[in-house]
Amino acid sequence: MPRRTGSIFGILAEAPWWMSVMFAALVFVALRFILPGIMQALFLSGLAHVCSSSAIWIALLFLAPGAMSAVRSLRK
Repeated sequence: MPRRTGSIFGILAEAPWWMSVMFAALVFVALRFILPGIMQALFLSGLAHVCSSSAIWIALLFLAPGAMSAVRSLRK
């Protein structure tokens, strides 16, 4: 029976590498385009700017488990 991990990074590290890439792309689109539009409609323009400008760094953070998963699959 597989061991369950509690964090999203653990789940992405055990999943195929392409799932991490897709999740990072989804996070980037949500933080760069969707959430700032919602936040500006709610008069949170300062938070919307921070969210939009940090989207690439947060998305890159979610690519790290994909790299670990790719290395693990190459070893097998």
